[in-house]
Amino acid sequence: MCILSLALVICFCYNDIVKKYVQEFGHLLKGKTIMPIKYDKLLLLLDKKGITSYTVKKDNLIGQATFKKIKEGGDIDTRTIAKLCALLDCQPGDIMEYVPEDGEDNG
Repeated sequence: MCILSLALVICFCYNDIVKKYVQEFGHLLKGKTIMPIKYDKLLLLLDKKGITSYTVKKDNLIGQATFKKIKEGGDIDTRTIAKLCALLDCQPGDIMEYVPEDGEDNG
């Protein structure tokens, strides 16, 4: 019973911290791309080669969570990028691209 109470207290404290962070810094994220790397090229290449989400899962090519991050524009590890490049016989630029945020200086 004591462990459960402690776990609940920790959850409530964590929740309060997250709420305060979002209230204080959430305006910085509004309308912004969190990860300016897009994997549309990868998804097209996988489709072209007939590699589906089912194939990815069945053959354990990459983890399902990683595949979900790719589809949703999340952050993936460079080891995953290397594995995908080896699998698809391509270079990183063939599977991803940098898309600057609005108003960002391009150099």
